[in-house]
Amino acid sequence: EAVPWRCHRSLVADALSAREAKVEHITSVTRSTPHRLTPFALVEGSRVTYPGDESGRFTTQAPFHLEATVRLLQRRPTNVVDVWEPKERYLRALETADDVALVEVTNRGTIDEPDVRVTVLHGSSSEAARVALGQTVRRILGLDVDPEPLRQLIEAQRRLASVAVALRGMRPPRFAGLFEAFGNVVPFQQVSLDAGVAIVGRLVVRFGKALEHDGRRFHAFPDARVVAEARLDGLRAC
Repeated sequence: EAVPWRCHRSLVADALSAREAKVEHITSVTRSTPHRLTPFALVEGSRVTYPGDESGRFTTQAPFHLEATVRLLQRRPTNVVDVWEPKERYLRALETADDVALVEVTNRGTIDEPDVRVTVLHGSSSEAARVALGQTVRRILGLDVDPEPLRQLIEAQRRLASVAVALRGMRPPRFAGLFEAFGNVVPFQQVSLDAGVAIVGRLVVRFGKALEHDGRRFHAFPDARVVAEARLDGLRAC
């Protein structure tokens, strides 16, 4: 399984880890990685629950600047996958094993006292799917990244002082998967950001799954297999 965190096996792996079993995810024919317990999992003996996921509140170290993190991930407001709204919320459509889900992320606190809330607005009613979504959101927004090393690095470089103030609390974001990372790097080579965003946007709309919510259409980044099996003229149209 190339992306075990998006599969029910992450729940099984958590349960085994709670019982002190050594768990590794086989992600390819030549690679395996040790399982890491879901960050918001609560282990009591051999029992594993996910109170963070159920309540919708995700913990993270301060400072945390949600908008700055999403803006960096977006690159441009015309990004059709990563949506930032004036209501101070991040909207993202994600594929799960069940369907396509729409996730909303807000910070009800402040940069220095973050209160990050994650809500599934559409789709994915199963516990396994919601846990997988929570793990993906944490990765995308860098919620488990320790901000201290970056702060120390910036303080050591006084020329970066103004940048540090402007971007205080921003986390280095991640893409949901390796193919999405690849798809957000290669199309931007030797072209402007606007052109790159437009190319990726057309790829997403043409090959990615979508959902309707409150009269709006949201797009998930396409699966690698779908793009690999696409006709060449379809890819060129992007």
